Amino acid sequence: MLSPTPPSTNPNLRQSRTDSPLNSHRTINDTSPLRSSIVQRQRARSSSYEPQTLEGAKQTLDNLHSRAEEFSNMLDLLMQIGKGATLRDAEASIMSASCDILNAERSDIFVWDPDYEVLRSRTRMGRQKYDDEQMEIHPEVVVEPERDNLIGYVFHTAEIVCVPERRIDDEHEWDLDFLQTTDEETGKKTDIFGFIAAPVISSDDTVQGVIMVFNKTQPKEIFSDYDLFSIEQISRFASNAFKAWESIHAAQNAKQRMETLVGMIKHISNETDTNMVIDKMFQMSRSILNAEGITLFELIRSQDSKIAEGQLRISKSTVGDAIGMTFSISEGIAGHVARTGEVLNIKDPYSDPRFNSTADKENGFHTRSLLCVPVFQQGMVVAVIQAVNKRTGKFFNDDDTHLLQYLSESTGISLAQAALFHQVIRDRRQAQVDKIFIQVLSKRCSTHKFIMNVMKAAQLLLEMERFSLYLVDHHHREVWVTVEEENIICVPLGVGIAGHVAETGDVLNIPDAYEFPKFQRDIDLKTGFRTKSVLCIPVLSSGVDKTIIGVVQGINRLNNRGDIIPFNEGDMKLMQQFGTQLSVVMRQMMMEASITKMSVDRKSAMERKSSSAVPVFSLAREYRTELDTETKYNNQHSIGWVLPDEIQNEESGVKLVKSSDWDLDVLAMTPNEMENTFEVSLEQFNLLENHKIESKTVQTFIGRVRETYLENPYHNFHHAFHVFHSVHCILRSKSIGFLNSCQVLSVLIAAICHDIDHPGNNNAYEKETHSELAIRYSDDSILERHHCAVAFKVLNEEESNLLGNLSREEFSQCRKIIIQSILATDMSRHADLSRSLALLPDDVFETMDKDSSSHLFNTFFSAILHTGDLSGQALPLRQALKWGERVINEFTTQANNEAARGIPVAPFMANLDNPHRAANVQKGYIDFILKPWWIQFIRFFPDNPDLIKSLEYVDDVKAFYVSASEPAEKKKSEAKFVKGVLKDVEENPELEEEKEMKSG
Repeated sequence: MLSPTPPSTNPNLRQSRTDSPLNSHRTINDTSPLRSSIVQRQRARSSSYEPQTLEGAKQTLDNLHSRAEEFSNMLDLLMQIGKGATLRDAEASIMSASCDILNAERSDIFVWDPDYEVLRSRTRMGRQKYDDEQMEIHPEVVVEPERDNLIGYVFHTAEIVCVPERRIDDEHEWDLDFLQTTDEETGKKTDIFGFIAAPVISSDDTVQGVIMVFNKTQPKEIFSDYDLFSIEQISRFASNAFKAWESIHAAQNAKQRMETLVGMIKHISNETDTNMVIDKMFQMSRSILNAEGITLFELIRSQDSKIAEGQLRISKSTVGDAIGMTFSISEGIAGHVARTGEVLNIKDPYSDPRFNSTADKENGFHTRSLLCVPVFQQGMVVAVIQAVNKRTGKFFNDDDTHLLQYLSESTGISLAQAALFHQVIRDRRQAQVDKIFIQVLSKRCSTHKFIMNVMKAAQLLLEMERFSLYLVDHHHREVWVTVEEENIICVPLGVGIAGHVAETGDVLNIPDAYEFPKFQRDIDLKTGFRTKSVLCIPVLSSGVDKTIIGVVQGINRLNNRGDIIPFNEGDMKLMQQFGTQLSVVMRQMMMEASITKMSVDRKSAMERKSSSAVPVFSLAREYRTELDTETKYNNQHSIGWVLPDEIQNEESGVKLVKSSDWDLDVLAMTPNEMENTFEVSLEQFNLLENHKIESKTVQTFIGRVRETYLENPYHNFHHAFHVFHSVHCILRSKSIGFLNSCQVLSVLIAAICHDIDHPGNNNAYEKETHSELAIRYSDDSILERHHCAVAFKVLNEEESNLLGNLSREEFSQCRKIIIQSILATDMSRHADLSRSLALLPDDVFETMDKDSSSHLFNTFFSAILHTGDLSGQALPLRQALKWGERVINEFTTQANNEAARGIPVAPFMANLDNPHRAANVQKGYIDFILKPWWIQFIRFFPDNPDLIKSLEYVDDVKAFYVSASEPAEKKKSEAKFVKGVLKDVEENPELEEEKEMKSG
């Protein structure tokens, strides 16, 4: 074999060649042990062409005709190359032409992938019995373009290699490992007798791939010079086909990416919330660039410097960087971009001296490629976007750079617009705050009303779930706040966050209160609230001594979507300005406040409340900034049921409700409140500590569950949380004997996941439509089995796995309970479960112990989850009707879909747009399903006041439906008839006697 020539500096640049097409053919030299007899055979063949006789002349003419026919056939086959619409079609036509023109058994093609810098082969063309061609798509074979293997050598040198016939002692000459790999993947054996490997070279002298053909179809036939000439012609046509396909593919990709970018830029330009701009920028960057990670660095400048002399702070990251961490802009690649405004696309970050690999080592990450782009605002760098590790290639290309630059420009403009918008809004809100304070100063009011006005003003300034104003009593060394007139809550100085600020004067901005050592979790545990972000600032007197006279505390900062976020520096400045204004107003109120405090202190009968007694839900709802989800729903989907006057006249929001109360109005809760209450409920059973579950895991789990529930009228996340809450209330009953921690965790997970990913229709609809789920689960408890599968899909993710620290036996027990409990919510199993309960004695659950049968435990878990699932009509009338309307609306939607598909509509779902008909259906549900079950179930819990009270709710709700199921005209007619009868009785007493006799 000739010694390999040095490769070009560009790995896929073809080596210079002479004009002769055969000079580039890589054949066997005279000194090689692989020497072939091609030359001798060709010479012998060419000597026979000399027309020494008439017979010889005829033979020569026949040969020329044959060769002309071969050329014609070759041309026809070559013209077929490149007519396919896809790269796979182009590969197939090239290999088909190779097999036909060279009379070869098999052909393979390796295509250059510039993104990964490898050669890929995904198809093979072979002949069956040397007649029919068959293309196989085998698992992808990847060949590194190294010079020590055959494919890599041809790719580097751009020369044709021909081995006309292969011998046993030739194995060491060429590395053909890729053939063995292909054979292992396809389960077939390739015997190589001879082969040709040829480069596919474009018009600009770049190598696009390598074509290989193996084994002549006729026994003992070997590849000839004519075959070498033919493979070069095939290569040229293949090059054109690849070039055309690449151009079309590149144009399509460019168009698609630009359309996506334009749409996203339009989307981001409409945002007025800075966090939303950043979030959408992240989503777009990852989507467009297909990068493993995106990090946004915010530039913090020196106050009097337009030159970047400050620091970079990590505002958002998807690669494990510590959010909020700062470092000098003189460090790292991001720092260089922030200083210079340059765009950097680095293919090997570890070889760049500016790259800081510390973060990689700490996070166990490896940065392979990096793209860093500045974000400009009014000509100055304000941030840096950094993309890491392109998923679909070794490094980012020029298109990626341009797209990220376009996106960064749009982000800079949107951030400026958002800042301007917020400044205008803030100015308007500040004017409203000033107006409130002026009214407070101009009118005398009680301390409680003053605090309420301050809370109202604070809610105007910042979107947050709660705000509190604590007044400081230095004499008793405590801070206090009014809950209502003549009713206060006191906290000792130094206790809790507010007490700490009142004692020290520190400004506290806490991203997660649970990580602050002085935060008192018992408040959240008793109220069901989840405190996350906290901003607490002292209010100083306006005198010279600057005494602390109060503390303002904001809890759970909200963005435009209602998600809880940390308070930022702008919020701190705004709150401090608010505190300064407040101190002026408080100077006028301190006398009134002192009198109120002393009056309360003198009442010996009053129990001094500690900070653990704070009721929260009514206060939080009074100042909630977002519209209730149930209000929005009912405004659009009201059925027409009219509440009784006494219910309509009830004042909502006055009653203080705890998260553990049975009649908690779940529909009035925000998603954040439900997610936080979920974690609090688990902590009340000590489940997080018992099973080493981190708060972050709980929040990720419940967030994934909430996202997976669909926006159905009834079967949605609100319904899931209501069932969870009902099961939680039952599990707290004193009438339950032994339950271990794993069992409690399992049934609570089953409750929150029991309808996850519910499509909004029942099992009958799935069967009738032969849906994918019906086929998958063989028409057996279709939706319930689907809920189980989706629930464990969420639990199988490491970030949301609540069961990750259980032993193998504990996990098996939990999985069994979750599956059996969810399957029990199938209404087709209601009768069987009811009969099972009827056979049990009243005290069976109270006497349960660890040795009780698994069947008893399973029956218990199935029963309480089924009870929770039915409990929507076992609530106060106002709440029950809200749930009832949602059920009716979901039934109506299914009935309409069935009618549109020509599927028979179930009788109980028909004509539900008529409110009387809808009420009658609900009445039937209570008569035949709910009340019989409820009476049977509560006999096991005689000491549970919630369940006993809920039976009264059931009767109230049924009475309403009975009344609502009759048309108003009929009621008026009956009332008129009764009045007429009474009038006749008064005028004719004998009629009364006759009536009594008949009734007797």
